[in-house]
Amino acid sequence: MVCRRVSRFFHAGFVCVVLFLLPLAAAGAASPKKSFDAAHAVRDGGSVAFPTKKAKAVLEEMGLGWNLGNALELVGGEGLSSETSGGMPPVTQDMFRALAASGIKTVRIPVSWHNHITDAKCTIDPAWMRRVKTVVDWAIAEGMFVILNMHHDNASTSLPKKGQGYYPDVNSKLISEDFLINVWAQIALAFNNGYDHHLIFELLNEPRLIGTEFEWDYQHNDMDCLSSMGVIRAYEQTCLDVIRASRGNNKKRIVMVPAYGASADAALSGTFFLPKDVAPDRLAISVHLYLPEQFASASPGDSVLTQDYQDVIASYFSALYEKFVVEKIPVAVTECGATNKDNLTAREMWFSCFFDAARRDHIPCVLWDNGRPFPGEDEDYTGRYGLFNREDCTWYFPSLLDAALQALRTETPAAAE
Repeated sequence: MVCRRVSRFFHAGFVCVVLFLLPLAAAGAASPKKSFDAAHAVRDGGSVAFPTKKAKAVLEEMGLGWNLGNALELVGGEGLSSETSGGMPPVTQDMFRALAASGIKTVRIPVSWHNHITDAKCTIDPAWMRRVKTVVDWAIAEGMFVILNMHHDNASTSLPKKGQGYYPDVNSKLISEDFLINVWAQIALAFNNGYDHHLIFELLNEPRLIGTEFEWDYQHNDMDCLSSMGVIRAYEQTCLDVIRASRGNNKKRIVMVPAYGASADAALSGTFFLPKDVAPDRLAISVHLYLPEQFASASPGDSVLTQDYQDVIASYFSALYEKFVVEKIPVAVTECGATNKDNLTAREMWFSCFFDAARRDHIPCVLWDNGRPFPGEDEDYTGRYGLFNREDCTWYFPSLLDAALQALRTETPAAAE
């Protein structure tokens, strides 16, 4: 999670059609392909039935979600030590038991992969893959839905080295697709027939032009942004095709797809479309909502949740509902939260308002949690997203959890059929 500017999304519908229909093949003649060392790849040996459930039905069951942030997505340390490089304790099964008992029904498990590539063939360290499987299995065992993704693998500059991630510009397309194909092929190999509809894949996390003026500010009429959105759509089609080609349960698995930066503005811009899929009604759009920015993420920003801010929350959910949910395209907010500014009462209002809007518009949400509820030395307001104490498996602010659960319990009309 990072802070970003969330702009209003009501704008003119200008779209640069030429860039959007680019075949994107001009970046080179060779076609990326699987090259990882299959002899060392972790393979899923399980076998469970996969019910015929559309994405809409699965998302309706997801309830309140929680992110295992500041853990498997970290890129510090070496090997398995990266999990604790951010100062959090190792993940345990007791954590998931406590989360499930407290009312959490979905856990998003962000995972970074490029820092666990072991060779020039893009082979993932089997010890890392087994650790990821262990953590996923613990959550699944508690009856929770799990969203597994590719997290901090967006390279910081164009033309990353082989195996060091992807970058969403035309020049980086070949080297990026090589990485994406190999990583998702190995994930799909390790997670397939042993997992039913409770395991969900999310293709990318906040894909964006890192280091540019548009990193957190998607502009639907800017040529660089449009080109990047086109590249992201091509990447997501590639990832989805790899997942479906692994067959078995992955041919039916629910897959979540973000727009540029996982931005709601970008998703709503009219320049984003879901990839083509051989599995009907198994895709959903994922967005991140830290809004309104001045209250939820800005430092110092504002610590009072005004009526105008509450209206901003409601307007975004309504827009997502009208553009997508009504059209039978499910939406999930896979990251959201309001940083701790020593304003517990206002945050309680935010949790009530946010999840009330989410319930009303049939959009499940997953809280971001980086394990840091209070400021560290010289830390500003932006990093205080901790909610769940991973040492003793309790909640730092039980009233926030209660506010979210209460808002979700309120009766709401059925979603549009």
